[in-house]
Amino acid sequence: MKKNLDQLINMRFVDDLVHNWNGSAQAKDAKTGKYVISNHHSAARFGIENPEAVYGYTIQDLDLIMNSHWGDTAKRIEDQDSQIYYTQQMIVDRNRVFLTAAGQVYVHNVNKYPILNGANKVSLILTTNEDITSQISPLELLNLYRMHYKIGNRNDLIRAFLAHIEIVNYFIILPTYAELNVLLIYARYSQLKLVAQHLKVSLKTVDSHLRSLRDKSSINLHELILRIRY
Repeated sequence: MKKNLDQLINMRFVDDLVHNWNGSAQAKDAKTGKYVISNHHSAARFGIENPEAVYGYTIQDLDLIMNSHWGDTAKRIEDQDSQIYYTQQMIVDRNRVFLTAAGQVYVHNVNKYPILNGANKVSLILTTNEDITSQISPLELLNLYRMHYKIGNRNDLIRAFLAHIEIVNYFIILPTYAELNVLLIYARYSQLKLVAQHLKVSLKTVDSHLRSLRDKSSINLHELILRIRY
C-alpha cells in the first residue's frame, strides 16, 4: 500500500513539475521507455500539437518523425536513460543541438533525473530542458544551421535562419550564404576593413556583397542591421 502511495505522490509531483516548467519537459516510464507525461513545449519540438498525443510513444517512435532532423539524438537519449536506470544518478547534458520538426535549430541544456518508487527502484525518468538558443550569437547560430542542414538545402537553410532571427520578411530575394555571412559580420564589426580581414577577402568583395544585399532587401542596410540582435 505504501509503495503504491509513494508512486502516486511521485507521479503527481512529476506531473505538476512538467506542466508548470517554463520550457520543454517530459517524463517516461523507466522500464518501457514510453512517455507518460509531456508538456506543450516538448510536444511542439516534434511537430505534435497535443502533448497527450506523445503519451505511449518511445524515443524510437519519435525517431521515425525526427530522424532527418536530429541525427543520432535517439541513440544518445537511450544510452542516457539506460545509465540513469542502472546508476540512479542524474545526468546533465549541456549545449545539446538539433533541428526541431519545424526546421529550427534548438540549443538547450538537458537535465535528466531518476524518480524512485517505494522499492527504491527507478520508475520514472524526468527530463527538463533549458532553452539557450537566444544566448547564441547570430554568427554562431548560422554556423549551427550550416552544420545541421544537408548539403543541397542551402536555400532552406538561409530561409529558416532568416526566419529564426526574424528578418526573412525584409528580403525580396534570398541572399546567398556568402552575402548573409558578410551581413552578420558587418553587423558585428561595422567596418568594411574588419569584415574583409575576418573573412580573408578583399574590400571589393565585401562591398560587392553589401551592394547585392541592398538590392535584395526591402529596407535599407542600416535598418536591416539594426534588426539583427547581438
